[in-house]
Amino acid sequence: KAGLVVFIGDVLKTMIPCVAVRILFRDDPPMGYLLTLYTGLGVILGHNYPFYLKFQGGKGIAATAGILTSLDWRLMVICLISFVLVVAVSRYVSLGSLVVATIFLAWNCVMAGSYGIPEAGLTDYYIVAAAISVLAFWRHKANIVRLVHGTENKLWGNKK
Repeated sequence: KAGLVVFIGDVLKTMIPCVAVRILFRDDPPMGYLLTLYTGLGVILGHNYPFYLKFQGGKGIAATAGILTSLDWRLMVICLISFVLVVAVSRYVSLGSLVVATIFLAWNCVMAGSYGIPEAGLTDYYIVAAAISVLAFWRHKANIVRLVHGTENKLWGNKK
């Protein structure tokens, strides 16, 4: 139960400022999308590297879910279904998280044009989306090593 409360808090701490940006820029949706990514990246960096914890924070996946939720509901649905399926089949939460980070980047590379991002802003959009995804992989590097070696902890017990 405590983990769920923390997860919801982490989602909301990104979602609230991202939704605020979308509302503030509702008359300029392309700018709203771009600034939503910048805002989300800032929150994720603060989550992952909080100065008051000697820059030792979380992995940013729940915070990334806040961006997904505020950016495009379709992206959130796809990521949620993918995460649940990957975790249900593999029992690796870290693998599900990495799949979400990959989908997030692919979605943003494909959909940026449909969001009306002007050509001049596409590079920024792609770089920020890539930074968010790469950061997720970076924060999961120990998990990736354990996945490769078959020593990553599985959900519902039973190490393998």
